[in-house]
Amino acid sequence: MKHRQIISSLFCSLLLLTGCGRDVQYPDDVRTALEELDEVIAQKEMIEAHKEDRITQIKGKLAAASDDRQRYELLDELVDEYFQYNIDSTAFLSRLKLSIAERTGNKDLILEARYDIADRHTMSGLADATFKELKLVDIEELSDDNKQRYYSILNTIYRTLEVEAVDETLAQEYGLQKTFYRELLLSSLGEDDISRVYVMTEILLQSNRPQEALDLLIPWVEEKKPSLNESGILCYSIASAYATLGDFDKAILWYARSAKSDLLVPKYEYRSLYELAGLLNRTGDIERAYSYITRSIEDAVQSNAQIHKQF
Repeated sequence: MKHRQIISSLFCSLLLLTGCGRDVQYPDDVRTALEELDEVIAQKEMIEAHKEDRITQIKGKLAAASDDRQRYELLDELVDEYFQYNIDSTAFLSRLKLSIAERTGNKDLILEARYDIADRHTMSGLADATFKELKLVDIEELSDDNKQRYYSILNTIYRTLEVEAVDETLAQEYGLQKTFYRELLLSSLGEDDISRVYVMTEILLQSNRPQEALDLLIPWVEEKKPSLNESGILCYSIASAYATLGDFDKAILWYARSAKSDLLVPKYEYRSLYELAGLLNRTGDIERAYSYITRSIEDAVQSNAQIHKQF
C-alpha cells in the first residue's frame, strides 16, 4: 500500500506543478517510440510468462542434472535470468552456485560465483558485503580476464559510495579509488569490448563531453546489433547525453528505446522508464508520465530493488 500512496502523491504533485495534462505533439520518431513502449507495457503479463517459462525449463533441467558441473552451468543460467528480475532469488541461487563450485574444487568456478555474489551486493548498494566477498579473492592469482570483473565491481561500488557520501573528504577519497580501478579496468579491455564502451561513456559524461559520448555510442547501437540488455544500457546513456545537451526530444526518444529493451528482457531494476516519466512531465504529457512512474515503482517493489528507495 505504501508505494501506491507514494504514486498518488507524486501524481498530485505533477498536476499541481504543471496543471492538467494536455495533448503533446512529438516528432514522428519520438511518437512512434512512445507508442511502441506503450505496447510493451501493455504486454507485461505475456512477457513475464515467457520469462517464467524459460526459468521453469532451466529448473527442470537442474532437477535432472547428473553432475555438479552441469548443475553449476544451469545455476549460472538461472542467476542470469533472475539478476535484475528478483533480488532474493538471485542471492539464494548465487550462494547455491558457490556451494556447487566449492564442491567441484574448480578455482575458476568458485571465483565466478563469488563475483556473482559481489555483483548482487553492489547492485543493492551493500558496500561492506561487497568488500567482504572480494577479500576472499586472491588478486595475485587472477588471470587478466578475471581481473577485469574484479576491477569492474570495485569501480562500481566506489562510484556508488562517492555519490552517496555526505562527507566531502570521504567523497573525494572514494572518487580517487573509483578512478584508480576504472583506469585499471579500461587498460584491461580490448577496443571492441562493449565493456570498454560503457567505461568510456562514463568518463565522457562525467567530464561533460556528451557529444563525444554520442559519437561513441550511436554507431554501437546502429551497427553492432547489441542484445536487449546491452541495448537498454547503451540507449540509456545516449538519452543521458542528449539530456545534458538540452535536446529533450532526442532524450525522450532514447529513454523510450532503453525502457522498451529493459521491459522486454524483462528486468525490474532500471532507471530509463522513470527518467522518461520525468521528462514527459516537463512536456505536459501527465497521463503517460503517471503511467510510467507507476510501472517503475511497481517493478522496483516487485524485485525488492534498492532503486525504489529513491521514491
